Amino acid sequence: MKKVSVCVIAGMVTIAGCGEDSTTSTVTFKVVDTFQDKCYNDRGDEMACPSEGDRFYGQDAQYTPTAPSYEINSDQTVVTNLNTGLRWEKAHHSTSVNYSDAWSYCDNLSLGGYTDWRLPDVKEAFSISDFRGRAGSTFYIDSAYFDMAIPTEGTLTGSHTYSMMGQTWTSTVRPDNSNLVYFINFLDGHIKSQSKTDPSVLFFYRCVSGAPGGFTNSFQDNGDDTVTDNATGLIWQKANGEQGANDYQFNWEEALSYCENLSLAGQADWKLPDVKELQSIVDYTRIDPALDTGVFTFNKTPGTSSFFWSSTTHGDNTAFAAYVCFGPCDSVSGADIHGPGAQRSDPKLDDGTNYSSGIGDQRDVVQINNYVRCLRGNV
Repeated sequence: MKKVSVCVIAGMVTIAGCGEDSTTSTVTFKVVDTFQDKCYNDRGDEMACPSEGDRFYGQDAQYTPTAPSYEINSDQTVVTNLNTGLRWEKAHHSTSVNYSDAWSYCDNLSLGGYTDWRLPDVKEAFSISDFRGRAGSTFYIDSAYFDMAIPTEGTLTGSHTYSMMGQTWTSTVRPDNSNLVYFINFLDGHIKSQSKTDPSVLFFYRCVSGAPGGFTNSFQDNGDDTVTDNATGLIWQKANGEQGANDYQFNWEEALSYCENLSLAGQADWKLPDVKELQSIVDYTRIDPALDTGVFTFNKTPGTSSFFWSSTTHGDNTAFAAYVCFGPCDSVSGADIHGPGAQRSDPKLDDGTNYSSGIGDQRDVVQINNYVRCLRGNV
Protein backbone atom coordinates (compact mmCIF):
# COMPACT_ATOMS: atom_id res chain seq x y z
CA MET A 1 0.00 0.00 0.00
CA LYS A 2 1.07 3.59 -0.43
CA LYS A 3 2.50 5.31 2.61
CA VAL A 4 2.11 8.94 3.60
CA SER A 5 5.21 10.63 4.99
CA VAL A 6 4.11 10.94 8.58
CA CYS A 7 6.43 11.31 11.56
CA VAL A 8 5.12 10.93 15.11
CA ILE A 9 7.15 12.50 17.90
CA ALA A 10 5.88 12.34 21.48
CA GLY A 11 2.26 12.79 20.57
CA MET A 12 2.98 15.23 17.77
CA VAL A 13 2.22 14.49 14.11
CA THR A 14 4.46 15.81 11.36
CA ILE A 15 2.66 15.54 8.05
CA ALA A 16 5.64 16.30 5.83
CA GLY A 17 8.18 14.13 7.65
CA CYS A 18 10.76 14.87 10.32
CA GLY A 19 12.96 17.44 8.63
CA GLU A 20 13.73 20.96 9.82
CA ASP A 21 10.89 22.55 7.87
CA SER A 22 8.19 20.16 9.04
CA THR A 23 5.06 21.56 10.64
CA THR A 24 3.82 19.77 13.74
CA SER A 25 0.54 19.81 15.57
CA THR A 26 -0.63 18.06 18.69
CA VAL A 27 -3.11 15.29 17.91
CA THR A 28 -6.02 15.64 20.31
CA PHE A 29 -8.61 13.67 18.29
CA LYS A 30 -7.31 10.25 17.24
CA VAL A 31 -9.27 8.67 14.41
CA VAL A 32 -8.75 4.93 14.82
CA ASP A 33 -9.09 2.07 12.39
CA THR A 34 -12.50 0.65 11.52
CA PHE A 35 -10.97 -2.84 11.93
CA GLN A 36 -12.31 -3.88 8.51
CA ASP A 37 -9.92 -6.62 7.37
CA LYS A 38 -11.41 -8.02 4.15
CA CYS A 39 -11.69 -6.71 0.60
CA TYR A 40 -14.76 -6.89 -1.65
CA ASN A 41 -15.64 -6.06 -5.23
CA ASP A 42 -18.63 -3.97 -6.27
CA ARG A 43 -20.95 -6.98 -6.39
CA GLY A 44 -20.16 -7.94 -2.82
CA ASP A 45 -17.83 -10.85 -3.50
CA GLU A 46 -14.93 -11.24 -1.09
CA MET A 47 -11.67 -10.94 -2.98
CA ALA A 48 -7.93 -10.94 -2.40
CA CYS A 49 -7.04 -7.34 -1.67
CA PRO A 50 -5.98 -5.83 -5.01
CA SER A 51 -2.58 -4.45 -5.93
CA GLU A 52 -1.98 -0.78 -6.59
CA GLY A 53 -3.36 0.11 -10.01
CA ASP A 54 -5.88 -2.75 -10.03
CA ARG A 55 -9.64 -2.32 -9.79
CA PHE A 56 -10.97 -1.64 -6.28
CA TYR A 57 -7.54 -0.75 -4.90
CA GLY A 58 -7.64 1.68 -1.99
CA GLN A 59 -10.55 0.24 -0.02
CA ASP A 60 -10.72 0.28 3.76
CA ALA A 61 -8.96 -3.02 4.53
CA GLN A 62 -5.87 -1.96 2.57
CA TYR A 63 -4.97 0.87 4.91
CA THR A 64 -4.12 0.52 8.59
CA PRO A 65 -4.63 3.76 10.52
CA THR A 66 -4.12 3.95 14.28
CA ALA A 67 -5.17 0.62 15.75
CA PRO A 68 -7.90 0.53 18.41
CA SER A 69 -6.38 -0.06 21.84
CA TYR A 70 -8.37 -0.93 24.95
CA GLU A 71 -7.69 -1.94 28.53
CA ILE A 72 -10.13 -3.49 31.00
CA ASN A 73 -9.84 -2.59 34.67
CA SER A 74 -9.20 -5.18 37.36
CA ASP A 75 -12.83 -5.69 38.31
CA GLN A 76 -13.94 -6.09 34.67
CA THR A 77 -16.36 -3.15 34.74
CA VAL A 78 -14.61 -0.36 32.84
CA VAL A 79 -12.93 -0.33 29.42
CA THR A 80 -10.41 2.45 28.82
CA ASN A 81 -9.82 3.52 25.23
CA LEU A 82 -6.07 4.07 25.32
CA ASN A 83 -6.21 6.23 22.17
CA THR A 84 -8.66 8.75 23.59
CA GLY A 85 -8.41 8.31 27.36
CA LEU A 86 -12.17 7.87 27.59
CA ARG A 87 -13.54 5.20 29.92
CA TRP A 88 -16.55 3.12 28.92
CA GLU A 89 -18.94 0.80 30.66
CA LYS A 90 -18.01 -2.72 29.72
CA ALA A 91 -21.47 -4.04 30.54
CA HIS A 92 -24.37 -4.25 28.16
CA HIS A 93 -27.72 -3.16 29.62
CA SER A 94 -30.17 -5.67 28.21
CA THR A 95 -33.21 -3.54 29.10
CA SER A 96 -33.82 -0.66 26.72
CA VAL A 97 -34.88 2.68 28.23
CA ASN A 98 -36.05 6.07 27.01
CA TYR A 99 -33.63 8.96 26.59
CA SER A 100 -34.45 10.62 29.89
CA ASP A 101 -33.84 7.43 31.86
CA ALA A 102 -30.58 6.73 30.00
CA TRP A 103 -29.37 10.24 30.72
CA SER A 104 -30.32 9.97 34.39
CA TYR A 105 -28.66 6.57 34.79
CA CYS A 106 -25.34 7.80 33.41
CA ASP A 107 -25.48 11.07 35.31
CA ASN A 108 -25.90 9.19 38.60
CA LEU A 109 -23.54 6.31 37.88
CA SER A 110 -20.56 5.57 40.14
CA LEU A 111 -18.38 2.86 38.66
CA GLY A 112 -14.73 1.85 38.74
CA GLY A 113 -13.90 4.70 41.10
CA TYR A 114 -15.32 7.34 38.75
CA THR A 115 -18.41 9.52 39.14
CA ASP A 116 -18.19 11.70 35.99
CA TRP A 117 -20.25 9.34 33.83
CA ARG A 118 -22.48 10.72 31.06
CA LEU A 119 -24.10 9.76 27.79
CA PRO A 120 -21.48 9.95 25.01
CA ASP A 121 -21.78 12.33 22.10
CA VAL A 122 -22.11 10.86 18.61
CA LYS A 123 -18.43 11.11 17.69
CA GLU A 124 -17.36 9.53 20.97
CA ALA A 125 -19.77 6.64 20.47
CA PHE A 126 -18.82 6.11 16.82
CA SER A 127 -15.14 5.97 17.80
CA ILE A 128 -15.66 2.52 19.37
CA SER A 129 -17.61 1.08 16.42
CA ASP A 130 -16.06 -1.92 14.67
CA PHE A 131 -16.72 -2.54 10.97
CA ARG A 132 -15.95 -6.23 11.02
CA GLY A 133 -19.63 -6.40 11.97
CA ARG A 134 -22.40 -8.29 10.24
CA ALA A 135 -25.99 -8.20 11.50
CA GLY A 136 -26.98 -11.43 13.20
CA SER A 137 -23.46 -12.82 13.56
CA THR A 138 -20.84 -10.22 14.52
CA PHE A 139 -21.38 -7.06 16.52
CA TYR A 140 -20.29 -3.60 15.36
CA ILE A 141 -18.36 -3.22 18.62
CA ASP A 142 -15.36 -5.26 19.75
CA SER A 143 -16.80 -8.13 21.81
CA ALA A 144 -13.34 -8.93 23.19
CA TYR A 145 -13.73 -5.81 25.34
CA PHE A 146 -17.38 -4.74 25.32
CA ASP A 147 -20.40 -6.82 26.28
CA MET A 148 -23.20 -6.80 23.72
CA ALA A 149 -26.22 -9.00 22.99
CA ILE A 150 -29.02 -9.30 20.46
CA PRO A 151 -32.33 -8.45 22.13
CA THR A 152 -35.00 -11.12 22.40
CA GLU A 153 -38.00 -8.89 23.02
CA GLY A 154 -39.36 -5.49 22.13
CA THR A 155 -41.46 -3.94 19.37
CA LEU A 156 -40.46 -4.73 15.80
CA THR A 157 -41.74 -2.77 12.80
CA GLY A 158 -41.65 -3.44 9.09
CA SER A 159 -38.71 -5.58 8.02
CA HIS A 160 -36.74 -5.10 11.24
CA THR A 161 -35.44 -8.15 13.11
CA TYR A 162 -33.98 -8.39 16.60
CA SER A 163 -30.53 -8.91 15.09
CA MET A 164 -30.70 -5.31 13.82
CA MET A 165 -31.99 -3.68 17.00
CA GLY A 166 -28.81 -2.41 18.66
CA GLN A 167 -29.75 1.29 18.79
CA THR A 168 -27.75 3.01 21.53
CA TRP A 169 -28.42 6.57 22.70
CA THR A 170 -25.97 9.47 22.28
CA SER A 171 -26.32 12.99 23.66
CA THR A 172 -25.91 14.81 20.33
CA VAL A 173 -29.00 16.81 19.37
CA ARG A 174 -29.97 17.16 15.72
CA PRO A 175 -29.30 20.71 14.50
CA ASP A 176 -32.63 20.90 12.68
CA ASN A 177 -34.84 19.53 15.47
CA SER A 178 -33.96 19.83 19.15
CA ASN A 179 -36.42 17.04 20.03
CA LEU A 180 -34.28 14.48 18.18
CA VAL A 181 -30.90 12.99 19.09
CA TYR A 182 -28.54 10.67 17.25
CA PHE A 183 -27.98 7.04 18.10
CA ILE A 184 -25.36 4.46 17.11
CA ASN A 185 -26.58 0.99 16.21
CA PHE A 186 -23.95 -1.49 17.37
CA LEU A 187 -25.80 -4.31 15.61
CA ASP A 188 -25.82 -2.77 12.11
CA GLY A 189 -23.23 0.03 12.27
CA HIS A 190 -25.51 2.92 11.32
CA ILE A 191 -25.89 6.42 12.75
CA LYS A 192 -29.48 7.64 12.74
CA SER A 193 -31.76 9.68 15.03
CA GLN A 194 -34.86 9.37 17.18
CA SER A 195 -37.03 11.31 19.58
CA LYS A 196 -35.55 12.14 22.96
CA THR A 197 -38.92 13.43 24.22
CA ASP A 198 -41.12 10.43 23.40
CA PRO A 199 -41.01 8.14 26.47
CA SER A 200 -42.07 5.16 24.36
CA VAL A 201 -38.83 5.21 22.32
CA LEU A 202 -36.61 2.68 24.09
CA PHE A 203 -32.94 2.14 23.20
CA PHE A 204 -29.80 0.70 24.76
CA TYR A 205 -27.28 2.92 26.51
CA ARG A 206 -23.58 2.77 27.39
CA CYS A 207 -22.07 5.48 29.58
CA VAL A 208 -18.70 7.17 29.11
CA SER A 209 -16.37 8.85 31.61
CA GLY A 210 -13.71 11.43 30.89
CA ALA A 211 -13.37 15.00 29.71
CA PRO A 212 -15.83 15.93 26.94
CA GLY A 213 -14.77 17.88 23.87
CA GLY A 214 -11.91 15.61 22.81
CA PHE A 215 -13.49 15.09 19.38
CA THR A 216 -13.45 18.76 18.38
CA ASN A 217 -11.96 19.66 15.00
CA SER A 218 -9.36 22.39 14.44
CA PHE A 219 -9.33 23.17 10.74
CA GLN A 220 -6.72 25.19 8.88
CA ASP A 221 -7.02 26.26 5.23
CA ASN A 222 -3.57 25.62 3.80
CA GLY A 223 -4.07 27.91 0.82
CA ASP A 224 -3.28 25.13 -1.65
CA ASP A 225 -6.73 23.58 -2.04
CA THR A 226 -6.20 21.43 1.06
CA VAL A 227 -7.40 21.67 4.66
CA THR A 228 -5.53 20.31 7.67
CA ASP A 229 -7.44 19.23 10.76
CA ASN A 230 -4.87 20.05 13.42
CA ALA A 231 -6.88 18.04 15.95
CA THR A 232 -6.48 14.79 14.01
CA GLY A 233 -3.41 15.53 11.90
CA LEU A 234 -5.35 14.58 8.77
CA ILE A 235 -5.20 16.55 5.51
CA TRP A 236 -8.34 16.86 3.38
CA GLN A 237 -9.20 17.94 -0.12
CA LYS A 238 -10.74 21.40 0.27
CA ALA A 239 -13.32 20.96 -2.51
CA ASN A 240 -15.10 17.71 -3.24
CA GLY A 241 -13.89 15.69 -6.22
CA GLU A 242 -14.88 16.33 -9.83
CA GLN A 243 -15.04 13.57 -12.46
CA GLY A 244 -15.32 15.97 -15.36
CA ALA A 245 -16.68 19.43 -16.02
CA ASN A 246 -19.42 19.97 -13.42
CA ASP A 247 -19.66 16.22 -12.78
CA TYR A 248 -19.16 15.70 -9.04
CA GLN A 249 -20.64 12.25 -8.52
CA PHE A 250 -18.99 8.83 -8.61
CA ASN A 251 -19.91 5.21 -8.11
CA TRP A 252 -17.83 3.41 -5.49
CA GLU A 253 -15.16 2.02 -7.83
CA GLU A 254 -14.78 5.43 -9.47
CA ALA A 255 -14.49 7.05 -6.02
CA LEU A 256 -11.66 4.70 -5.01
CA SER A 257 -9.84 5.26 -8.30
CA TYR A 258 -10.27 9.03 -8.23
CA CYS A 259 -8.62 9.40 -4.81
CA GLU A 260 -5.85 6.89 -5.54
CA ASN A 261 -4.94 8.81 -8.70
CA LEU A 262 -5.38 12.31 -7.32
CA SER A 263 -2.41 14.67 -7.44
CA LEU A 264 -3.04 17.76 -5.34
CA ALA A 265 -0.85 20.29 -3.53
CA GLY A 266 2.25 18.49 -4.79
CA GLN A 267 1.19 15.19 -3.21
CA ALA A 268 -0.02 11.95 -4.79
CA ASP A 269 -0.70 9.81 -1.70
CA TRP A 270 -4.42 10.52 -1.38
CA LYS A 271 -7.05 7.92 -0.52
CA LEU A 272 -10.80 7.60 -0.13
CA PRO A 273 -11.47 8.00 3.62
CA ASP A 274 -12.84 5.13 5.65
CA VAL A 275 -16.16 5.70 7.38
CA LYS A 276 -14.64 6.81 10.70
CA GLU A 277 -12.29 9.26 9.00
CA LEU A 278 -15.17 10.67 6.97
CA GLN A 279 -17.47 11.01 9.97
CA SER A 280 -14.71 12.82 11.88
CA ILE A 281 -15.25 16.03 9.86
CA VAL A 282 -19.05 16.17 10.19
CA ASP A 283 -20.21 19.36 11.90
CA TYR A 284 -23.23 18.30 13.93
CA THR A 285 -24.27 21.92 14.52
CA ARG A 286 -24.90 22.52 10.79
CA ILE A 287 -27.63 21.25 8.49
CA ASP A 288 -26.77 21.51 4.78
CA PRO A 289 -23.94 21.05 4.42
CA ALA A 290 -23.08 19.53 7.81
CA LEU A 291 -19.56 20.79 7.23
CA ASP A 292 -17.43 23.79 8.16
CA THR A 293 -17.92 25.91 5.06
CA GLY A 294 -15.42 28.42 6.39
CA VAL A 295 -12.70 26.05 5.18
CA PHE A 296 -14.38 23.43 2.97
CA THR A 297 -16.12 23.88 -0.38
CA PHE A 298 -19.02 21.70 -1.46
CA ASN A 299 -19.88 21.73 -5.16
CA LYS A 300 -23.28 20.11 -5.23
CA THR A 301 -25.37 19.11 -8.22
CA PRO A 302 -28.93 20.50 -7.89
CA GLY A 303 -31.53 17.89 -7.04
CA THR A 304 -29.07 15.44 -5.48
CA SER A 305 -28.49 14.38 -1.88
CA SER A 306 -25.32 15.29 0.05
CA PHE A 307 -24.05 11.72 0.41
CA PHE A 308 -20.27 11.15 0.51
CA TRP A 309 -18.65 7.78 -0.14
CA SER A 310 -16.34 6.05 2.28
CA SER A 311 -13.95 3.21 1.42
CA THR A 312 -15.71 0.95 3.96
CA THR A 313 -17.81 -1.95 2.72
CA HIS A 314 -20.95 -2.48 4.78
CA GLY A 315 -20.97 -5.89 6.43
CA ASP A 316 -24.72 -6.53 6.26
CA ASN A 317 -24.62 -6.38 2.46
CA THR A 318 -21.12 -6.38 1.01
CA ALA A 319 -22.44 -5.13 -2.33
CA PHE A 320 -23.05 -1.86 -0.43
CA ALA A 321 -20.52 0.63 0.95
CA ALA A 322 -20.97 3.05 3.83
CA TYR A 323 -21.59 6.73 3.18
CA VAL A 324 -22.13 9.75 5.43
CA CYS A 325 -24.86 12.34 4.86
CA PHE A 326 -23.34 15.83 4.80
CA GLY A 327 -26.82 17.28 4.62
CA PRO A 328 -30.34 15.86 4.95
CA CYS A 329 -30.34 12.05 4.95
CA ASP A 330 -33.27 11.93 2.56
CA SER A 331 -36.09 9.47 2.13
CA VAL A 332 -37.95 9.25 -1.17
CA SER A 333 -40.87 11.00 0.53
CA GLY A 334 -38.67 14.07 0.97
CA ALA A 335 -38.45 13.75 4.76
CA ASP A 336 -35.11 13.71 6.54
CA ILE A 337 -35.71 10.75 8.83
CA HIS A 338 -32.16 10.26 10.07
CA GLY A 339 -30.56 13.70 10.19
CA PRO A 340 -27.48 15.53 8.83
CA GLY A 341 -24.39 13.52 9.72
CA ALA A 342 -26.20 10.18 9.72
CA GLN A 343 -24.43 7.15 8.26
CA ARG A 344 -26.04 4.63 5.92
CA SER A 345 -24.96 2.54 2.90
CA ASP A 346 -25.58 2.50 -0.84
CA PRO A 347 -25.09 -0.04 -3.66
CA LYS A 348 -21.58 0.19 -5.07
CA LEU A 349 -22.76 0.07 -8.68
CA ASP A 350 -25.87 0.45 -10.80
CA ASP A 351 -26.86 -3.11 -11.70
CA GLY A 352 -30.22 -2.07 -13.11
CA THR A 353 -32.20 -2.55 -9.89
CA ASN A 354 -35.06 -0.08 -9.56
CA TYR A 355 -34.60 1.78 -6.27
CA SER A 356 -37.18 4.49 -6.98
CA SER A 357 -39.21 3.49 -3.90
CA GLY A 358 -36.10 3.63 -1.69
CA ILE A 359 -34.78 0.94 0.63
CA GLY A 360 -35.63 -0.03 4.20
CA ASP A 361 -38.67 0.83 6.25
CA GLN A 362 -37.90 4.56 6.04
CA ARG A 363 -37.59 4.30 2.22
CA ASP A 364 -34.11 5.78 2.16
CA VAL A 365 -33.02 7.45 -1.08
CA VAL A 366 -30.62 5.32 -3.10
CA GLN A 367 -28.25 7.50 -5.08
CA ILE A 368 -25.37 5.10 -6.02
CA ASN A 369 -23.39 7.98 -7.55
CA ASN A 370 -22.23 9.90 -4.49
CA TYR A 371 -19.76 12.65 -3.68
CA VAL A 372 -16.08 12.26 -2.81
CA ARG A 373 -13.62 14.13 -0.59
CA CYS A 374 -10.14 12.61 -0.48
CA LEU A 375 -7.76 12.36 2.46
CA ARG A 376 -4.10 11.89 3.23
CA GLY A 377 -2.21 11.32 6.48
CA ASN A 378 -3.80 8.34 8.25
CA VAL A 379 -2.28 5.05 7.11
